[in-house]
Amino acid sequence: MSPRRLVAAALAAGTLGLAGLTCLTAAPAAAAPSGANATIIGKLGYEGGAFPGRFKPTAGTVFTQFDGQPLELTTAVGPTGTFKLHLSPGTYTLTGCGPGTSTSPVGRCGQPVTVTLAAHEKDHLKLVWLMAP
Repeated sequence: MSPRRLVAAALAAGTLGLAGLTCLTAAPAAAAPSGANATIIGKLGYEGGAFPGRFKPTAGTVFTQFDGQPLELTTAVGPTGTFKLHLSPGTYTLTGCGPGTSTSPVGRCGQPVTVTLAAHEKDHLKLVWLMAP
């Protein structure tokens, strides 16, 4: 798929420009889902640390895989940890990763979370990339 067609497909899916830098990558014959009318509103961060050991939002990256299609949405998340994705109804696997370093652009990643969205659904999600002692 040409870069121009890929950007057009991403715009049709409503996935660009909502939560920092967002990129959509695809295999040559794939197309982005159309009719984006479901939303994932989330926080990225880590849990644990000194008492009381609660969730702490961080910057990082969220990777969204479109189940059944060779597409992956990459979203850069700012220091507030907040992200918002507009997607078509369907099943997605999201992985949250912590901030990168000068030698590695993506930090430690947490366990993937699978989400199934219905039409017009808003799902709230917390992605944890580290469980601190």
